[in-house]
Amino acid sequence: MLEIEPALLYEAFKPEFDKLVIGTLAMPINLPGTNYYFGFQGRKNVLKMLRKVIAERRASSATHNDMLGDLLSKEDPKHSLLSDEEILDQIITILYSGYETVSKTAMMSIKYLHDNPKALQQLREEHLAIRKGKSPEDPIGWTEYKSMTFTRAVILETSRLDTIVNGVLRETTNDIEVNEMEEASFTAAPPVFNGENYQTWAVRMTVHLQALDVWEAIEEDYEISPLGANPTVAQMKNHKKKKTRKAKAKACLFSAVSH
Repeated sequence: MLEIEPALLYEAFKPEFDKLVIGTLAMPINLPGTNYYFGFQGRKNVLKMLRKVIAERRASSATHNDMLGDLLSKEDPKHSLLSDEEILDQIITILYSGYETVSKTAMMSIKYLHDNPKALQQLREEHLAIRKGKSPEDPIGWTEYKSMTFTRAVILETSRLDTIVNGVLRETTNDIEVNEMEEASFTAAPPVFNGENYQTWAVRMTVHLQALDVWEAIEEDYEISPLGANPTVAQMKNHKKKKTRKAKAKACLFSAVSH
């Protein structure tokens, strides 16, 4: 991706990039001391370092065989050049999308294949069949990659069973009408409990349920009594609201712990 000296990459760049990544998964509270705040600071520092690298490369005649070198290349007049901001956005996007994703998916796929010998055998047969018609020094081409249907299925199933991102916060952008009442649409996924840091997860889950207006169903654990004879419209609405709130709370909790 970037041909940068190891000292710069590991001692300066990576810690700041780590802050950026953690900030994108944090509660959006931009106050000093929060991960969200540190995420913004990390992004500023990452951009500062990348701009310095770009300036140094433009001032040098050396060539670099990496992604940044391709983005800065002016040799192909058929392609329009990107602005510095577009180049920076591309680099951050590619780095972010590959942040621990490939390594984690590879690790978990090995684990799941170990637990499923039949799948492992089928995967081996697919790859051995592809190599059968090639000599040891022949590389694997794009046609062979596209023919790896079972390999692709293994990757997709691994991603389904062990998702890379355990939760994404989303912003409310419009109101929707529910049961003849306007309520703010809230589409954020619940924080997933992975068996560790229960106290932290419990706090996040409490806030999430409060935002969904279903915390009362958890906190009070009330019973929903059947409607009496000749209920009023208000009583029917309140009964339905309590019933829906309890069901929504259960569904939310199930989603958070069933991964």
